[in-house]
Amino acid sequence: APAPMARIRTELELFPKHISALEAQTADTLVGGDSPRVGVSHFLRIAALYFCAKNPGTRALLVAPDDGRLRRDQLEGSTGLLAMLYQSQRDGACEVTPTEIRWVNGSSIRWAGLNREARAGAALRERFDLLLADDAHAIPEELFARLAETALTSTGPTRRVLAGSTKIRTSAWLLRRYVQEP
Repeated sequence: APAPMARIRTELELFPKHISALEAQTADTLVGGDSPRVGVSHFLRIAALYFCAKNPGTRALLVAPDDGRLRRDQLEGSTGLLAMLYQSQRDGACEVTPTEIRWVNGSSIRWAGLNREARAGAALRERFDLLLADDAHAIPEELFARLAETALTSTGPTRRVLAGSTKIRTSAWLLRRYVQEP
């Protein structure tokens, strides 16, 4: 029998601001700061797992500005998503393919680097209700807005956008979208 979703291992630590972002009542949330040491990529991996376990049927899309960043910062390495899911996959809680993770509860996580027009177009045609954008500052504003709209207007169980960036102050569009002036 497949392992219950409760057995998914996500015991890595989060900063208090990351916990606040998971629990936020807002559907569109910016996570990060102006330092590369804020753990944004790690947070987005944990958020994907959290929402897929919490809300059966969630369709998550994890994006980054390019394939190389996505693979390096999200999928590979000892703390990457694929390593985090090794035991869950062995226990039958999920199946990992070259383009997605499918959970026994009907949730899935797909990923896409947005550096090629064909990849960006394919991402825009996806059906998803959770958008997780790593290095959001490097994603063109119009493309991000269209992806966010897809997640926020979906009929899925989650309907959330989590944008991560360590260069918030250098992105005029991130400031316009998320930072309100006093």
